[in-house]
Amino acid sequence: MTHHHKHPYKTLFGIGAILICCLFLLPVLPFLPVGAQPQPPGDNGREQEVDAKIRAFFDALSRGNSIAAFDELLRQSPFGSADAVQAQRELRNKVDELSIQFGVILNYEECDTKRIGKDIIVARYILKYENAPVIWSFAFYRKPVASTSITNTNAWTFVQLHFDTDLRFLL
Repeated sequence: MTHHHKHPYKTLFGIGAILICCLFLLPVLPFLPVGAQPQPPGDNGREQEVDAKIRAFFDALSRGNSIAAFDELLRQSPFGSADAVQAQRELRNKVDELSIQFGVILNYEECDTKRIGKDIIVARYILKYENAPVIWSFAFYRKPVASTSITNTNAWTFVQLHFDTDLRFLL
């Protein structure tokens, strides 16, 4: 029967290396992720509420229902008021002309989304028609809360829409 004796220096070296690693890791431990934790709103640069509003808009537009698309997008928006009815009608007419000019809508995809400060999101999408793509840019704003609040629970409100066939806007 043979006995294997561990060399005492190897054991001490292993323990020493572990202790040294722990000393270097100790200051960064609070910053390491621990499991799946909910992130405060805004940390990912993309709000689900904004994404859902844009997708609902494009889904209604794809079905040929620009009235429903704009009604939903403009709900609770300063541009959804009765005072803005004429501007809404003109915008819907321009959007309806896109289908006349470029054919039916095939699909859409997100280009990019940018946060501007904590309370503005600008999302750009490509709406793909039969004959040409159109670049859409949506801006959403949420009213800031007191600086003592940890999170902002105010809803995102649509504030601006721009669409263009000039693909330079993607660059």
